This record gives sequence, structure tokens and C-alpha cells, in this order.
Amino acid sequence: MSTLNISNAETTIESGTQHRRKIPCTPLAILFVIIHFVFLLFYFEPAISTPDAQGYFTQAKLIAREGKTYLEPESILQYIGPHWLHGSDNLYFTTFSPGFPTILAVVYKIFGPKASLLVNPLMSSLSLLGLFLLCRLWIGKGWALLALLLMAVNPFANQHALFGDSHTAVVFFLIWALFFLAQWVKSNSPLWAFGTGLFIGIIPTIRYPEVLFFFALGIFVLFHLKGNKISWRSLVAGAIGAAIPIGALCIRNQMAFGAFWRTGYGLSNEPTHFGGNYLTSYSLSYLKMLISEGCGLMFILGIIGIAVLCARRNTWKEGILFIMLVVPITLLYMSYFWKPDPQSMRFLLPTFYVYAIAGVWLMRMVTGNHWSLAWAASAVILLITFWWGLPQSLRPLQHLKEHNAVLSKVTGVIEKRVEPGNILIANEGIN
Repeated sequence: MSTLNISNAETTIESGTQHRRKIPCTPLAILFVIIHFVFLLFYFEPAISTPDAQGYFTQAKLIAREGKTYLEPESILQYIGPHWLHGSDNLYFTTFSPGFPTILAVVYKIFGPKASLLVNPLMSSLSLLGLFLLCRLWIGKGWALLALLLMAVNPFANQHALFGDSHTAVVFFLIWALFFLAQWVKSNSPLWAFGTGLFIGIIPTIRYPEVLFFFALGIFVLFHLKGNKISWRSLVAGAIGAAIPIGALCIRNQMAFGAFWRTGYGLSNEPTHFGGNYLTSYSLSYLKMLISEGCGLMFILGIIGIAVLCARRNTWKEGILFIMLVVPITLLYMSYFWKPDPQSMRFLLPTFYVYAIAGVWLMRMVTGNHWSLAWAASAVILLITFWWGLPQSLRPLQHLKEHNAVLSKVTGVIEKRVEPGNILIANEGIN
């Protein structure tokens, strides 16, 4: 995206006025992505322990084994799960859309159920790679490396890489859609356009409310269509890419619920759970949590960065894009009936990456070409973020590892000692 492409040069360290030594930012980024994935694997155990994960992975198993997205209980004693609701006859549908379970089902079918549990950690680390590539294109390689490191220690991003829910998948497809979009605007290539449409079109198949991201990118594309940076030919390619996953979702909803616009939320009256009274009650709590638990210092820098982007003549389009990516989804979940709790920040996880991009861009603008100031500012931001983020990452991950290790051991005992056809009675956590 040319207007944000401040510097494509390699970051350098100066030792004297004449000598400069290049830092291999791209190899370092790849190394950090690998380290991040290994870090997540250290806390990984092959089990799921949350109600949301049960909804996604049970649906994935059904898709992989039977090619269906609904559950038909074999017995009145069978455990179904809190997110499965009675539709018609003896059919139960989950409130979750089938996009993420379909991705899990492909891995499940090819590599087995335990491998499907690695999809989220892998997506989390690959999101960091996408973030680096996007920031390298927009801001510069050294600053892209900083953005990667800042998000690598984000506590919510790391926790939900192992939670088994869909928020990490949304992040993955959003970041890579933004990277494809940047390439599309730069080259006007139908191939990049198709990739952008495909990846942003997958997001509402994963989480219905996040269709707001689709509209954000769509409006940004229209800005560039008017400026002749995007041709009608590439626009058609992007529309075809988006139509594939969205069309498949509409067909599935037609078959499952009798209308392409109906979703599993209709079984629970979920739309009625949003209201302006919740927004006024919960908004302040959400804003506090964005600073203390969600995004940390980068939330403040990101907000300022977005404001500056909007104020500048050559970056206002990107500023509007960032506003459309963070404001509507934040207001939506602030209006949700569920009172803010320690896990509420998961709804806003994709916005953390947007704040990181805008915040790092702001740092680049403030420091300019003063390399010593840039190094000092980066060091301070990294120290504060690591001091804040690492402890909040490690404690929950250790607890999750211990919890899932027990469930994994229980599963192993069941597989060895319990014959098929027997009835097991256990508490909901084990079920």
C-alpha cells in the first residue's frame, strides 16, 4: 500500500557516520515465528477443555466422519454440549458457523484428531508471519520485526492459540487478507484480489459477527476503485474469491435452517442478546480491559496512530480502514448481554493486531530517520510489553497445560480399558 510504504530498506545499525551494518530482519522474523510455535507446543496437550472448543471440534469430527454439521444423539444419555441446540426431529445444530470446523475436519481426516488440535497454534504463529510481511510492505522491515515481537507476547493471543476456539482463526484470515489486499492495491493483480476475497470471505463462515471485517475491506477497495488503483477486472476476481466461501455457507444454511440468511444463532435468539443498554453499562469496563489485559500499551499508541493516519492527506484511506476494523466490532461486543469477564477480550483479539500496526507506524513517524531514537523507543516499548505480557501469558498457559494433561490422561485410560458400547458417566468437564 504505497501511502504507508514509508521505508522498504533494511534496518541498519550505525557505528560512525560512514559504516552501516544490515540486520537480517526477514530471517529473524522467520526464526521468531518458529520459536513462538515451539513455545506454544511446550504448553500443548492433546485435549479440549472449554465449551466453545467442544462445539467446534465435535462439529469437525462430524464433518470428517459423516459429512454433516448436525448431531443425531444415539441415546438419551448421550452428552451433547451447551452450544448444541435442538433444531428439528432428532437433529442438534451448534450455534457456531461451520467454517472453522471444516478446516479442522480436513486436518482431522488426513492426520487424525490430535493433529487437528494443532491447527490453532499453527495459525497463531503464522499470523505473526503475516503481520511481519504486512508491516514490512507498509512501514519497513525493522518496524515489522518490532510489531511481530510485540504481538508474540500478547497474553490473549497466546492463550487462545491453545483454547480451541475460533478467535485465532479469525485473526489468521484477517491478517493475511490485509496482506493480500496491500499487494492487490500495489499491483492491481487479479490473483492478489482473488486471495483477498477468499480469505476475507472465509471470516464470516468462522464467526458470523465478524462479517463486519468483510465490509471494512470492501469499502476500502471501493476507495481505490474510484482512484483507478484497482481495475474492474481485479475487482471481479476479488468478488469471485469472496463468493466461494460465503456461497457455500449460504447453501449450508439453506439446507440446515430452510433459508440462506438463517444461522444457528436463530435457535438461541442470539440477536436479541445485543442492546444499547449493555453498551452504556459495559463500554468503560471494556476500555479498561483493553489497556490492562487485552492490548496493553499498544492500545494507546494504536489509537493515536489511527487518529494521525486519518488526519494526514496521504494516509486517510488507511486510517478509515483501521477505524472500520476496530470500532464497529468493538461497539458490537460492548453491546453484548454477557457481562465483561476475564475472557471477554477474546472477542476483540483481531483488533489487537490493528492497534499494533498503527502503533508501530506512529513510532516510525515520530522517530523519523533518527536511528538512535528509534532504537531507544523500540527498546522501551519492548521492555514494557514483555514485562506486562509474558507473566500474563505464562500463568494461564501453565494452568491450561496441567488441566488438559489430566484430560489427555483420562482419554488414554478410556481408550485402553473401556470397551466400545459401554456407558461412561462423568462430570461436564470430562464429557
